[in-house]
Amino acid sequence: MTDDSLRLPDVPPPEVVLLPASNDVQLEGVEQRLVHYAVHLAYLHWLLFAAPLIVMSGRDREHSASAMHFAGQALDLHTDSLEADEALLFHALIAFSAPARLVDYTVGRAPGGERFVHLEVAKP
Repeated sequence: MTDDSLRLPDVPPPEVVLLPASNDVQLEGVEQRLVHYAVHLAYLHWLLFAAPLIVMSGRDREHSASAMHFAGQALDLHTDSLEADEALLFHALIAFSAPARLVDYTVGRAPGGERFVHLEVAKP
């Protein structure tokens, strides 16, 4: 076995593993604790499924003014590309890790039927 065979691939930067679904998705102004947690989830997603994690919604104007998204306290993560067993694993990782990060989550479907995970800053 040569030294080259032991070399691990380079770890990509956060902007490669956590991607907005479109230019309309605004991540600027989202609470840093939530963004950091999403980046950690994105690295797990990249390691497990060899694909970036897609943010469907951040601090976008599509939500009502009272919504946590508009206040920068919520993110929606696209999980529709995962197979059922992959989604189960990813949701279990979120269920296990979110409370320690003071993040609440729900699993839902967008109006078009796409599956997503809604993350928001936990209420005290």
